[in-house]
Amino acid sequence: MNLPMSWTRLRLLLLACALLLATLPLGCSDDSSMGPEPSSGSWEDLGLSANFADVGALASWNGLLVVEAHLHRFQGEDYSGLLTWDGSAWTKLPNPFGGAVKALAAFDGDLIVGCGFNVVNGDTLPNIGAWDGSQWTMLGTELADGSVTALTTYQGNLVAAVDIFNGTTSTSYFARWDGASWHRMGGTLNGYVGTMTVYQGLLVVGGFFDTVDGIPAKGVAAWNGTAWASVGGGIEGGLNSTGSVNALSTDGTTLYAGGDFRVAGGVPAVNVARWNGSAWDSLGAGLSHPTIMVYARGLAIFDNTIVAGGVFATEGVWRWNGSTWGPMTTLYGVVNVLTIHNGTLIAGGYFPTGTNSAYGVARWVP
Repeated sequence: MNLPMSWTRLRLLLLACALLLATLPLGCSDDSSMGPEPSSGSWEDLGLSANFADVGALASWNGLLVVEAHLHRFQGEDYSGLLTWDGSAWTKLPNPFGGAVKALAAFDGDLIVGCGFNVVNGDTLPNIGAWDGSQWTMLGTELADGSVTALTTYQGNLVAAVDIFNGTTSTSYFARWDGASWHRMGGTLNGYVGTMTVYQGLLVVGGFFDTVDGIPAKGVAAWNGTAWASVGGGIEGGLNSTGSVNALSTDGTTLYAGGDFRVAGGVPAVNVARWNGSAWDSLGAGLSHPTIMVYARGLAIFDNTIVAGGVFATEGVWRWNGSTWGPMTTLYGVVNVLTIHNGTLIAGGYFPTGTNSAYGVARWVP
C-alpha cells in the first residue's frame, strides 16, 4: 500500500502548520468556529528549554517521564534522543540506536525502545532494546528487517509492530517477545502501524492500511490471539481519501480512535470515533475546521473523559465533555502525543516560541 508521504515529511508538514497557526489572531472567526471557549486550567512547562524542541514520543517508566526529543541548543548542544524527567531535572540517556526512536513502552521493569531506520540503505544497527536504568540490552535480532513503529503488552508478552519500507510502499508484521526471541503473530498488513492498545482481550492496531492477513481492514484491525479481523468496517476519508488512525485509547468499555478520517463503520465521524464492541459512533461534530487541515495525533483518558491532541486550528489539545469538544486553554502548535504520568496529563509536540511558555513538553494543571 502506498504511503501518502514519509513520516519525516509528515513531521515537517506538522511543524509548518504549527508556525502558520501560531500567527493567527486569537479573536478571529476561524479560531472560534471549532467550538466553545477554552476550559479553565493551564499548561505548565517542564523546563525542556531549548531554541527548538520537538517531542515525538512519551512514556512512564519506574516513576520517570521518558521523552523522545529533537532539541536545538539544549544544555549547550544540539541533541536528539531520550531524556527522563524525575520531577525536578532532565537526564539524557545513552542511545545505542542509529535511527529515530519511534516507540516507547514499559515492560518487565525495563524501558523498551523501538527504533526506525531505512533498511534500503543497508543499515544494520539495533532497532529494539531494553534499558534497566544502568545499561542497554538488545532484544534479539529477528526484527532487524524493519523499523519498530509501535509497542504494547498483550497476554503478558511484549508485542512489536515492524514496518518494512522499500522506498515506496510499506508492509508491516507483528511479533511477540518470549524473553529470548521474537515470534511472528499472524500474517502481514499492507501499510504502516503507528499505534496499538488492548481492548476487551483484543490487540487493536491502528495506522495507514486497508488489509491485514488478506482481510479487508481499513485503518484499524484486531487480533484475538489466533486471527485478525476488521473492527466494524474500519475508517474512511481524510486528506488522502483512504484515511488513517494515528492514536488509540480505551477506558475498558469504549475504544477511541483518532486520526485523519471522515467516516467510521459507515457512520460520519470526523477525525475521532468510538467503538462500543459492536458499532462505531461519532463524538458530536468531531474535530474539524472550515479552512485549516485538522487531524488527531494523540489520545488519552484523563479525568474520566477522552482528550485529543493534534493539529486543531490553534489550541493543540481538546477535551470531550459528553456533548461537545472544547480546547484545554491555549497550548498553540502541534501535539504529537499525549500520556498520563503520575495521574497528570502530559502533552508532547512542537510549540512555537513566542506563543507558549512551554517547550516540547507541557503538564496540565487544572
